Amino acid sequence: MSVFSQAGNTGLSFLKLGLGSRAVSMGETFVVANSEPSSVNYNPASLALSATTQAVFSHREWIQDTRSEFLGASSYIGDLAVGFGLHSVSISDIELRTTPGPAEGTFDAKNVSIGIAAAYQLTSELSLGVAANYLFEKILVDEASGYGINFGAVYATPWDVRLGLAVDHIGSMNELNMTASTLPTT
Repeated sequence: MSVFSQAGNTGLSFLKLGLGSRAVSMGETFVVANSEPSSVNYNPASLALSATTQAVFSHREWIQDTRSEFLGASSYIGDLAVGFGLHSVSISDIELRTTPGPAEGTFDAKNVSIGIAAAYQLTSELSLGVAANYLFEKILVDEASGYGINFGAVYATPWDVRLGLAVDHIGSMNELNMTASTLPTT
């Protein structure tokens, strides 16, 4: 279950997009079910639940020339689970208009998140994880960058039920055309 702590509009809405068909098909209730590389964006503690090295790639083409790609990998270094994720969303050939009438040209918009994560299984029941993301946004000639931090925990109860907690996208962006975007914290 995701709880959005902010009302109104935020920037970087691409951070709310689902990554991978499994997560999207589960309505993105992926806080405890995920043990694949996309955990970097959902709940980094889940990386510790997989005992294997994994890689994932997804590509989507949407309306209005919107493209979304995700590349992720996870593995172990000793007892520490580590993960990497690269998420990119771009829209090409947006018509540029400064006055009503014919388009004066076209431009592209691009959003990128590059993240690294680490997770550790403290006990057989409790895993904790953290992820750090570099964020980049470009629209026409305006650019902004920033960071986001994700924290997570997964607890396996004695009744074969997992409980998960994730706080995603705590961070900030610098200004894009004199306005700083607010991250969609969940």
